[in-house]
Amino acid sequence: MIYIGVDPDLHNTAIAILNDNGAWYADLCSVKKELKGRDAMIQMCGVVATTIRESLAHNITSDLSFAVEGQEFLTNNNARHEDIGLLACVTGAAIGAVRRGVVLSPKPVQWKGNVPKHIHHARIARDLGFEIEIRGGIERGYGVPKDPKIQKMLPLASDWKHAMDALGLALWAKKQSKGVGAP
Repeated sequence: MIYIGVDPDLHNTAIAILNDNGAWYADLCSVKKELKGRDAMIQMCGVVATTIRESLAHNITSDLSFAVEGQEFLTNNNARHEDIGLLACVTGAAIGAVRRGVVLSPKPVQWKGNVPKHIHHARIARDLGFEIEIRGGIERGYGVPKDPKIQKMLPLASDWKHAMDALGLALWAKKQSKGVGAP
């Protein structure tokens, strides 16, 4: 079985793929930072859809469970409604690229609970069998793999804040397919 997790973003969308044997891979779909709003969304939708379709083309015989983070409007969040709507378009493009298997779109609290990002990233790394170091401080911290072989999978250490979430979503999809609740 193949499990795919997607952490949507207008400039850096992470995609992670893992299988039942414990093998995994993470990648980042990026568009130019100069692109803003709808222009960034349109570009990212195309890049994400193409990347997912190409990834699935190599795994045509495997069963699939796919999770892409859904969006929600929170009254205590200062994210603009338009930005949430644009992000939802990227989520829709990811879902539209999947033409088989189980497709899930959990809200953030459904798949990762209310724990700080750095704690959740440590749990994800533990489940995948590697250690992380925390970057970005405790308030906004995220995990980066300690192993240089894993770390070089992505060009920048900051890319791991997205990739770790995509890995977490893929693990969540795996747990859902096995009947296990959220972490």
